[in-house]
Amino acid sequence: MFLYFLIQPKHINAFKYILIACCTLVSSLCVCAQTYPTKPITLVVPYAVGGPTDNTARRLGILLSASLGANIVVENKVGAGTNIGATFVAKAPKDGYTLLLSGSSNMTVNPHVYKSLSYKLQDFAPISLISRQPIVLVASGASGVKSIAELIARAKSTADGVTYGSAGPGTLTNIVGEWIGRTLGIKMLQIPYKGAAQVNVDLVGGRVDLQVGSISGSLPMHKAGKIRILAIMADQRSTIAPDIPTFKELGYPDLMAYTTFGVGAPVGTPEPILEKLRRAIVDAVAQPEFVAALASIGETAVSSSSSKAYMDELQQEFQRWGRIIAPLNIVME
Repeated sequence: MFLYFLIQPKHINAFKYILIACCTLVSSLCVCAQTYPTKPITLVVPYAVGGPTDNTARRLGILLSASLGANIVVENKVGAGTNIGATFVAKAPKDGYTLLLSGSSNMTVNPHVYKSLSYKLQDFAPISLISRQPIVLVASGASGVKSIAELIARAKSTADGVTYGSAGPGTLTNIVGEWIGRTLGIKMLQIPYKGAAQVNVDLVGGRVDLQVGSISGSLPMHKAGKIRILAIMADQRSTIAPDIPTFKELGYPDLMAYTTFGVGAPVGTPEPILEKLRRAIVDAVAQPEFVAALASIGETAVSSSSSKAYMDELQQEFQRWGRIIAPLNIVME
């Protein structure tokens, strides 16, 4: 009916103007993508300087700078369970010059935990995954615990159970710690810290029994004998740590969780720019030096076949974490 209305003789001029406007918009978007970028791009990382994610971001930034012909400035915005960095990007201009590199927990976990969150999954335009690594459960060397069976026996031998260090209430480490305790049927008391680095110090010192962490952050200390990784939350053993069993093979198939990292932009960023960024990221992630650097710490370099594929994965994880978190009653203001 609308088309019929426009093609009537008296409306031909209006139709022409609409057609010209549409062509102009498409043309401007194409030109925008061709000239982009014309200034430095800020890559916001909601984690501390010097950590595994920050290191990965800086490796990626170097490769993207060469590919896009513009400086990539890594800016660390830490705090509030990574919410500060995510909020900053969600409210940034929609021009492709402010990007977010973060774990999927920003989009898939935090909305289920925080009563009032200043952003939501739909505020972002996912561009591409860059890496994936399994979460691990680690025991202090001083605890003497060397297996999940020994952990369960020790936890049940005392009314106080065992302690685990987290990166703070409401964080993924807190959620996974409570999930593991509930699944194993043991009492695990959270000891909150301001970050994983502080947990590591007390874990090595024997002041806390356990830690939920990433394999990249835990493996060096495991190999040095300072701590012991009890199990990996993956579907198969790590190729660089084949001695560590998975929860799945120990009889707990539901205890499977990965930390995935990716890059996104504020929703509304022009699609041609998003696609240009995605292609650059895919190329960077495939570089042998990037793959090798991540593999050396137990992390796998991955990329998304399309922005839609990345969004589909985030939405599936959003639903899954919602089911995991609901019975744990973890709520943050």
